[in-house]
Amino acid sequence: MASKGYFKQREEFIEYLVSLRTSGKLLLLGEEFSMELWFEEGLLCALDIEPKAIDERLGALLVKAEVISPSALIEVVELQERQAQPLGVLLCARNHLTQDALRAFLRKQYLSQLELLVTDFQPLEYLFDEDQAIVAAEPLMPQISLKDFAQHTQVWLETPLSPAQKASTLKQRQDLDAFLAASKVCPTTTKR
Repeated sequence: MASKGYFKQREEFIEYLVSLRTSGKLLLLGEEFSMELWFEEGLLCALDIEPKAIDERLGALLVKAEVISPSALIEVVELQERQAQPLGVLLCARNHLTQDALRAFLRKQYLSQLELLVTDFQPLEYLFDEDQAIVAAEPLMPQISLKDFAQHTQVWLETPLSPAQKASTLKQRQDLDAFLAASKVCPTTTKR
């Protein structure tokens, strides 16, 4: 069963995410992007955004964060071309990455992408299709409850910031990005 509509305001978008209790795929269409979110019993399990730059692909992000080596990425991409399996599955199978590390990395990517979507909100068309199955590799996918994310989001959205606080927040965000990259966890987006 499919439902479609339009989110005009950030609050209605967040409310909709929190209210999801079923499984399916949510397609979001913005002016310059599309995003697919897959849910399993209301938990976010996968996210993909288009267009994405080459350096936003999972393998490139893992290399940039020094979680895997460039040679490991090349090896697994060549294997992927023959076996048609998700990159993360193959990285784990070849012991270049643990399943827990992959889930943690994907979780940070997904939450970071949602945070950007919420902070830079623009009206979105949506289509939710309960008949769409979850993407492959379910055991490796993070399962994220959006209720806590939404509560945290509401707090920082409702807190007015002075220009000095905005500058400080931007600096903190840049410092956090640098810290996460140095700690071998890169918060940007999506799978290969």
